[in-house]
Amino acid sequence: MQHVDRFGNVQLSVGLSDLGELFESGRRVELARGDDRYYAICAFTFADVASGELVVFEDSEHRLSIAINRGRAAELIDAEPGNEVLLEFAP
Repeated sequence: MQHVDRFGNVQLSVGLSDLGELFESGRRVELARGDDRYYAICAFTFADVASGELVVFEDSEHRLSIAINRGRAAELIDAEPGNEVLLEFAP
């Protein structure tokens, strides 16, 4: 993980282009932060998920980011720069 922005979005060190066909809008992804697990949806905009739902999207720097529609993902997953966040994409 690289950065937490002022909105609580968690920027990862991987870009969308690094994932090939793994990133598909609507696909579920499991986020692992230590022993904790969270579930998100891949999407292109916040409007693609319900309010309060976790979303994985490409940010303005062309990196994958984790966010909550109308929330702060960094607080939910207790993430700080340098923490490891693993992604496992559903088939």
